Amino acid sequence: MFFFDVDRTQFLPHGQSVLWENHILLPMVLAELAIFLSFTIIPIGLFWFLKYRPGFTPQGKKTIWLFIVFAQLCGISHVVNAWNFWHTDYYLELVVKVMTAVVSVTTTYVFVRAVPVLVQLPSADEYGKLNDELVMLAEELEGRVKTRTEELQAREKELSTIVAGVTDAIVELQPEYAPTGQVEDFRMEPYNRIALQLLAENPGKIKTPRLLDYYPEADQEGFLGLLAEVLTTNESKTVDPVFIASQKRYFRFSATKISGRDSLMVFFNDVTDRENMKVQSLAQANLVSLGQLAGGIAHEINTPLQVIDGIMRRLRRRFTDHLTDADKDSFETVKQTVRRVSRIVYNLRQLARSDSSQGVPIDLGAILEDVYSVFEERLSLRGVDLEIRVELDPTFRVMGKEISLLQILTNLVNNAIDAVEGVDEPKIQLRAFLKDAAIVVEVNDNGPGVDPEIAGRIFEPLFTTKDVGKGTGLGLSLSQRMAQDMGGTLNFKQDEKTRFQIVFSPGKDPV
Repeated sequence: MFFFDVDRTQFLPHGQSVLWENHILLPMVLAELAIFLSFTIIPIGLFWFLKYRPGFTPQGKKTIWLFIVFAQLCGISHVVNAWNFWHTDYYLELVVKVMTAVVSVTTTYVFVRAVPVLVQLPSADEYGKLNDELVMLAEELEGRVKTRTEELQAREKELSTIVAGVTDAIVELQPEYAPTGQVEDFRMEPYNRIALQLLAENPGKIKTPRLLDYYPEADQEGFLGLLAEVLTTNESKTVDPVFIASQKRYFRFSATKISGRDSLMVFFNDVTDRENMKVQSLAQANLVSLGQLAGGIAHEINTPLQVIDGIMRRLRRRFTDHLTDADKDSFETVKQTVRRVSRIVYNLRQLARSDSSQGVPIDLGAILEDVYSVFEERLSLRGVDLEIRVELDPTFRVMGKEISLLQILTNLVNNAIDAVEGVDEPKIQLRAFLKDAAIVVEVNDNGPGVDPEIAGRIFEPLFTTKDVGKGTGLGLSLSQRMAQDMGGTLNFKQDEKTRFQIVFSPGKDPV
């Protein structure tokens, strides 16, 4: 018996008998609803799985969506079945079942085609074995990486030690190209401490400089082209020496192409001391020769001068009472001439001597007059007008070595005489004046001047524009060094005139 006793036709389905038993009807309806609920939960689970499980291929996503629709339509068909126990919505049931049939057939087709792929999927055990193998491979790879890292670290320490011990500066040059494809400059990347010291005053704040910033004349002197050639031909080059005017130093450069990279490795070191020693050796040899010559001249001239001076004195004493004014003037002229010749010989000998004395106050007016006396005859023969202008208080002195200053001025005046050769109304001026709290001794001339293209090299040792046999290229270089030894500087300027200025710190000595 059913748990409630009613008329058996009251709740029976329309047109369906189900044996006309109420106790059969209710479990069937409940079963249909339970099936609907299950078929609804399954699509929800599949949708959640699809959303939070990435990595599906488009075909995989399509298959899951078909299963979602298929399951949901199956559930809806069971609800319609339960509904039609009491109603007659058979068209609704027909539509739902047809849709379900279409989706089920499609899902079955897709699933059957996917079976061969699904069969090939590894099992859980196979996944476990594969995972174990991957773990072993990862551990082995990690061990190899660790070993290789230790080897590289050891090699890096060795290379760092080697680089730190290299006396050359090491720099990587990375080319910068013009739109035409030609190398127009190089970026400089320092590799060791020596390179940092040479490329920046403050190594801790160095920025990657460019070659033309550090060595502006590199393009004009062909050094930039030489580096570009090394980059193209992969043939190492060495240049020794290279004079960098902006640094006032000499360097030895060796450039090599870095294998597999568009850059150069350059080794360079400062060879200024070596070059200075070479120059000093040449200069010393010249001075020794000049000293020997001056000594011979002094010996040959001084003796006749003494004879002339002695005879002149005796004659003057003998005829003192009978000398006319004209005779007295003649004796005075002979006396001054003898003194002048003696002074010339003295200055010539002084120029050839090595000056090891300490700095003393120098009377600039007197030193300029001495320079004039050395060149007076030569100036007269060439028709050169030499003007001396001392625009200083007579009490002003410069501390220095008189012989060194005389050597500098003699060299500058000698160059000026050569420079004004062929000029209409040639003029040279020796000036001493005060400017910006510094004492300046200047030699200027009205010659054609120095070619701007070589103006930056005039203080470079062994560089000369004179014909072979007329210049050694040492004069200005040695003059600059002697000026520095006295605490001054030798500068070059060019405007309406060519000017060489020796600049000293001011000093004042009471007369």
